[in-house]
Amino acid sequence: MRLSSRGESRRLWGARLAVGMLLGGLSSRGAVARLSTVPLLGGASSTDERLVVLDWGLAETVLALGVTPLGVPAPGWYDRYVGGGETMPSGVTNVGLLFAPNFELIQSLAPSRILITPGLTAARSALDRIAPTDSFTVFRPGADVLDHAREETWRLADRIGRARSRDALFAGVDRSLDRARRAVAESASRPLYLVTVIDDRHVRIHGRESLYGGVLTRLGLRNAWKRPTLGGVATVALDALLEEPEAGLVTIATPFGGGLGGGHAQGPFWSILPFAREGRVYETAPVLANGGLPSVARFARLLARALDTTKGHAR
Repeated sequence: MRLSSRGESRRLWGARLAVGMLLGGLSSRGAVARLSTVPLLGGASSTDERLVVLDWGLAETVLALGVTPLGVPAPGWYDRYVGGGETMPSGVTNVGLLFAPNFELIQSLAPSRILITPGLTAARSALDRIAPTDSFTVFRPGADVLDHAREETWRLADRIGRARSRDALFAGVDRSLDRARRAVAESASRPLYLVTVIDDRHVRIHGRESLYGGVLTRLGLRNAWKRPTLGGVATVALDALLEEPEAGLVTIATPFGGGLGGGHAQGPFWSILPFAREGRVYETAPVLANGGLPSVARFARLLARALDTTKGHAR
């Protein structure tokens, strides 16, 4: 079956593929991928599923369950956002952009199942013509953000036949959280702001409903940001961080910087803030903000390292 009947011209799909190649490095990864299992978790059962995964949070979860997808959007950018050396295996096909997948390329991979988030609901009927398509939300902002990630991972693992791998993943995440909770126990008395630096006057702040905020709460730490957020985040000027003068500041870097680099921390607006003057600023490497349980475990590890000043900045 050809998808041109949906009213999309070949020229449009070709343009989308060209952009996807530019962002994700399609030529370096190959146009055709093989499905394989990865020995990330001991005792993982085999699966016949040939998956195309159209979300990075779902992709990192699938990988952690021991399955390498046939294709994901912009795998080169996935590598930058997920961080920590947890790169997409070579041979995974770039299937376009996160919200503009290349339908004809996906069809050529002959997947047995396609995984999406609700953000691609409008495309689901077209994807269903290629292969059965299932929607999951491993990240959903809210007070129960970590519990929801666990519930959706449970459901996802059942769908792709990875129950044994799921149990191992859960155990590994729980160990990471337990170790981090013990490591940060001495820091529990001081609230923390969680931010991504935008420029020398603004930050993107992460509230209690964000993935970062959920990890902070699970570790027994307090989020200094008490104002409402939209989906767990808000963009604010630096003076908003004066509301909790005793707080520490944790900056989460992005693939484009956004940490303490670029001279922002040396600017005049930063220098008057109590946490900057008194050395209560900590930094972590990038962590996927809308990721699943692997991102939860990664941020817990990095935060614990960052708060241990004897180890310096976490990477």
